[in-house]
Amino acid sequence: MTSKYREKVLLASERLGLKEVESALDNACAQAIKSDPSFIKVLSSMLEQLGEEADVRSQEALIRFARFPYRKTLEDFDFDFQSSVAKQSLQKLLDEDYLSRKQNLIFLEPPGVGKTHIAVAFGMNAAMSRSKVQFISCSELIARLREAQERNTYLRRLASFARPALLIIDEVGYSQMSSEDSALFFDVVCRRYETGSIIITSNKSYKDWGEIFGGDSVIATAILDRLLHHSKSFVLKGESFRMKERREDVRL
Repeated sequence: MTSKYREKVLLASERLGLKEVESALDNACAQAIKSDPSFIKVLSSMLEQLGEEADVRSQEALIRFARFPYRKTLEDFDFDFQSSVAKQSLQKLLDEDYLSRKQNLIFLEPPGVGKTHIAVAFGMNAAMSRSKVQFISCSELIARLREAQERNTYLRRLASFARPALLIIDEVGYSQMSSEDSALFFDVVCRRYETGSIIITSNKSYKDWGEIFGGDSVIATAILDRLLHHSKSFVLKGESFRMKERREDVRL
C-alpha cells in the first residue's frame, strides 16, 4: 500500500474515531491489493468523504451548542466603515492560536460599533476548528448563576462555564451589578483563569469598571487583574452600524 493512501486512510479513520484501524490496516490491504489494486484508492476516498461529513456534523453541533445570536465571520465585517480595528490584527490572533495560549480578548466602548459581531466571528472560528464555545450575555450569565445558587447546583453551573475552550460574555456594563452579582462574575473569571480564553464586550472603558461592579473598585481591580494578565484589548470607536443602516434605509 502506498504511503500516500495509507496516510489518507489513517487520517480519515482518526476523524471518524476508528482508533484501531492502523493495527489491522496493513495486513488487510496487503491481501486486498493482490486481487484488486484499486481497492485501496476506493477505500481511501470513501473514508475521506465520511471524515469530511463527520467534520461538518461536529462543527454544526458545536455552533448550535455555542448559542450565538447570529452567524457572522470576519469576512462579513465592514472594516472600511469601522476603521478603528484592523482586520490584520484580529487575523494575527487567530493565526497565532490565542486559544491554545489561553489568551483573553476584550472589546470596549460604544454600543453598535461591531464588538459583538467580532466576538461571534472569533467564536465561529473556534467552533469550526472543533473547539467548544459558549456565548452568553452578562445578564444571562448572572441570572443562571443566581438560579443555580437557589437550587444548590452552583458549583456544577460554575464548572459548566469553565469547561468550554472559549467563553464569550457579551454586554458587560450595560447594567450595574450588585456586590453579590459581582462576586458571581468574579467566580467565573477565577475558574477560567489560565485554563481557558474569555472574550468580553463592554460599553465601558476600564476606568469605569468600578461602576459596573457596584462601585466596588476592589473587586473590579481583582477581576481586571486576572482578565488582563494574558489578554489583548481593542477600543472600537466611531458611528454605530445601526445608525448607518437607518440612514441607508431612509435614502432607499
